[in-house]
Amino acid sequence: MAYYYFDFGDADKRTLDSFFRSLIIQLTINLPNIPQDLVNLHTYSRDKKQEPSTKSLKGALHALLMNSVAEVIVVVDALDECSNPEELVQFIGEMRSWKPVNLRLLVVSRQHFDGASELEELGPIQVSIQDELANNDISNFVEDVLNKDVKMRYWPVKVKNDIKSALVSKASGM
Repeated sequence: MAYYYFDFGDADKRTLDSFFRSLIIQLTINLPNIPQDLVNLHTYSRDKKQEPSTKSLKGALHALLMNSVAEVIVVVDALDECSNPEELVQFIGEMRSWKPVNLRLLVVSRQHFDGASELEELGPIQVSIQDELANNDISNFVEDVLNKDVKMRYWPVKVKNDIKSALVSKASGM
């Protein structure tokens, strides 16, 4: 299993190269031997004193997925926070076109983002969490914090209700 979170607060964790590197590391960490393609890529990059290209990272990931005998689960969280979401969606389509037998893919994103229409073309199964159930969870969480926090629990009920109302309405299920 490999998991990647595109962290809006960290520019380095929003790039495709960072995504590819992380997946490669996670998918090889428990292998008995490092695949020769990766050894060659490392040697080449070290000798040239340069980072591997995006194309070579994609190639390494392709080789890993196509040669895997175990089931591979890839979770991509906050796709909409990627610095180039359209290119990531294209890559997801490319991954699917390789038809790796044992690949399961879960992509989490806000509903509206650059590249959302391209994602729709891939025919995903969608599960929306931006609904009343999510808002209820958010409301319960905020209320719990307001009632248990040492300083906030003594605030007037009207102030706490205003805070809860504002946070829940602005959260939009997120």
